[in-house]
Amino acid sequence: MKKLYYGLLLPIILWAGPPMNSNDPFVPNKGQFEVNLAFSTESRDTKLTQVPIIDANYGLTENLEITLATAYIHENHKHDIDAFEAAMKWLIYNDNFFAIALSPAYISFPINSVYHTGETHVLSVPVNFAFSQKWSFVMDFIYINPKNEADHFEMGAYIGYTENKHAYFLEGFSDDISSKTTIPLLLSVGYTYSISKNKSFLISYGEEVVTQTTKAKIFFSGLQLLF
Repeated sequence: MKKLYYGLLLPIILWAGPPMNSNDPFVPNKGQFEVNLAFSTESRDTKLTQVPIIDANYGLTENLEITLATAYIHENHKHDIDAFEAAMKWLIYNDNFFAIALSPAYISFPINSVYHTGETHVLSVPVNFAFSQKWSFVMDFIYINPKNEADHFEMGAYIGYTENKHAYFLEGFSDDISSKTTIPLLLSVGYTYSISKNKSFLISYGEEVVTQTTKAKIFFSGLQLLF
């Protein structure tokens, strides 16, 4: 298995639903921009930091979102631009209880990047179950197709609870559910606070609880802006 950064942190940051690792099926309103400005750290054998993270989403239609994202990486004495990601999300169906979307993504590192690992194609199928106005459950089924490595499947799921301006999340995420040995698992807690109608504070913290290598801790925080 690759270092956690390549197996978890890259897809989490670039095309998940901040502040959680799993993607959700929802898209911005038509003509609306959703921009996430954030930073993250991963502590393992060494400490890896991504700052700034820029994740820009635009509601092309009522059911279609396009995304462009990248970040800047700091690890020991290495500093470089992270992968560039282009994605779309198509909200196929949405009612008061159930929503499902398809979200293909293309991820590519700069040619001269010290973290260059080639190109990666991703297909995410997120679903949402709204049990009430406060409680929801999200599952995300993900197919990862790296150019230079074997393809594999990932899966994440989280429970969300919303109360006024506050939202709380509890999540489990695995970056390789097809593993024939130990299936890695990252457990995370997240929180968002709605500062205003168009601005929210995001934060999450996760730890590996089942892994084949050294356990990692991941911290993420940022702002989400709507305009």
